[in-house]
Amino acid sequence: MHRQPSRQALLAVRAVKVVAATAVAGIAMMVTLGGATPSSAGVEEPRSDVRCAGAAGKTIVRTHRGTDRAVPFEHGWQVYRGERPGTLVVVCPDQ
Repeated sequence: MHRQPSRQALLAVRAVKVVAATAVAGIAMMVTLGGATPSSAGVEEPRSDVRCAGAAGKTIVRTHRGTDRAVPFEHGWQVYRGERPGTLVVVCPDQ
């Protein structure tokens, strides 16, 4: 013999589901609209265009020793994706 839950219990469970779904949707919207900022993605904002002088079409990465190097875009992209050591500092546009 199963006893049916009361109407109040069913409403309480539905209310909790709605609140939880709303919270998840709100968090998803904040993450989506906020996006990943360069500093949160492991990329620093360039302080000036001086870093890109003479490095058009390349990326600047910081090595594990703390030095900055101009490397081809593919190398910098691998650093960004965690496939190579270092930190992507800036992507230099073609000029």
